[in-house]
Amino acid sequence: MKNKLWDTDHEKKLRGIRIAAIILACLVVSVGLPAARFGPRIYSRVQQIRLVHRARELVAKADYQGAADTLRRALSLNPYNIEASRLMADVADKTGSSSVVDIRRRISGLQPDSFEDAFAWASAALKAGDLDQAASALAIMKRTGPGDARYDETAGRVATALGRGGEANDDFSEALRIAPDDVTYQVRLANNELRSNDTAARERGQKKLEDLSANPTVRLAVLRLLAYDALRRNDINAAIALEQKLIALPEATSRDRLAYLDALHSAKAPLFSSFLAELEVRAKNNPADTTNLLSWMNLHGLAPAASAWIGALPPKMISKPPVADVVAQAYMLLPDWKRLRTFVSAGNWDDSEFIREAFLARALREEGDIRDSASHWETAESLAAERPSRVPMLERIAASWGWETDTEEVVKGGPKVQQTPAAK
Repeated sequence: MKNKLWDTDHEKKLRGIRIAAIILACLVVSVGLPAARFGPRIYSRVQQIRLVHRARELVAKADYQGAADTLRRALSLNPYNIEASRLMADVADKTGSSSVVDIRRRISGLQPDSFEDAFAWASAALKAGDLDQAASALAIMKRTGPGDARYDETAGRVATALGRGGEANDDFSEALRIAPDDVTYQVRLANNELRSNDTAARERGQKKLEDLSANPTVRLAVLRLLAYDALRRNDINAAIALEQKLIALPEATSRDRLAYLDALHSAKAPLFSSFLAELEVRAKNNPADTTNLLSWMNLHGLAPAASAWIGALPPKMISKPPVADVVAQAYMLLPDWKRLRTFVSAGNWDDSEFIREAFLARALREEGDIRDSASHWETAESLAAERPSRVPMLERIAASWGWETDTEEVVKGGPKVQQTPAAK
């Protein structure tokens, strides 16, 4: 009896094991194999979603470098991720990167029936002055968005850039026919008329823009257009009056204030010195504004004033690009070779390190130290060669200094032949 019971229990256990094995095999077939096949894809997709979400958070915090790095990781998992690509284009646009046009073009290529992506591509191309790409995007807009006023408005902008005023007038008029209440289109048409050679059209355009300057939505853009037209006609007093209205607006930018400074400088107005001092105070702790103001001063022969202001700026801010580049430029324009050499002899300019080495080479050569100058110029060339986009910049620097031989060597990437100190 005992043996029979044992056999029964043993058989039950074996049967249970067999059933468990069958269940396990079924699970492997039904779950394991699909998981092995599709699991990595699912994981990749989840990772992409997480990375894009993180990038959006970084954009909201204005951490554009962090956002770009995060999006590059997402795109390395899937180069065709449209959401990541569009966000990368937005980041490039916010940072002023020249890559935005190519990114928008690539997105439009991935979404050939998307009017919105073609419109974004056309807008980026127009902003960059790339009329060929703008025209290519416009052709897609015509196919994918018949009856959309944005097509006609964009066509008008392309025609304007090509100097086809009559064609642009027709395009803007059509955009307004479709969307008569759109003030942006009204501004486009009025400005096109303002640029016309026809007196009646000019007067009509100016009157319309003056009326639109009371509209808070477009008043900043309208005042800029009117001021630019006044400068184009060499009516400095009118330009100053318009710029005064412009900079009084709360939405006016530092570039608007620079435009007013430029008008005051052109008119040799008594207000120039006090307004320059005001801008120096405004820009003191802002690297971008400081860079723009120093660049303006260098360009307008005010390197001595720029040099004096540099002494009041935070040392940490002027030691790094973008400010460091224009500081070095001011010392070179003085010229104060000793001060330039001291300024560029130490520190790290990150991606612009090749420019620091170039300035150091220039200072040393002007001081007669040809051997050390050659060494630092060679370093500048080596650093520039690490990234192709840097080479044309170094070439322009050498050419602007009159270093013809060095310019040729940058292009060739060959051996360096040093010249005697440049007179420039």
